[in-house]
Amino acid sequence: MENVWYAEHRRKIIPEHLLITPLVLSVWYFDDGHNCFSYKEVDFLIEQLKTSFGIIGSIIPSALSRGCKPQIYIGKKSYYTLMDVVSPHLPCKCMEYKIGDNHAI
Repeated sequence: MENVWYAEHRRKIIPEHLLITPLVLSVWYFDDGHNCFSYKEVDFLIEQLKTSFGIIGSIIPSALSRGCKPQIYIGKKSYYTLMDVVSPHLPCKCMEYKIGDNHAI
């Protein structure tokens, strides 16, 4: 399994065949997240969010201009869709703060 998620030098990658299910999205969302993916991989994730759930995301341009890894921005309209998908999979009460109105990935 490690060779699916890690490339040379232990760089985490997104497998091209990744299917984002509600549970996969929830684990990703409730986890601390990882800002280690390439522009191409983040673009792939954005497309998967749109195709699988109708969630519209974009890459935050300011992160790229500062030399940071690309990050996903989810607008308010799609944020509520995201919350509908992930909230049934809330792993513990201590993470309820992540399903409030002011949080985004």
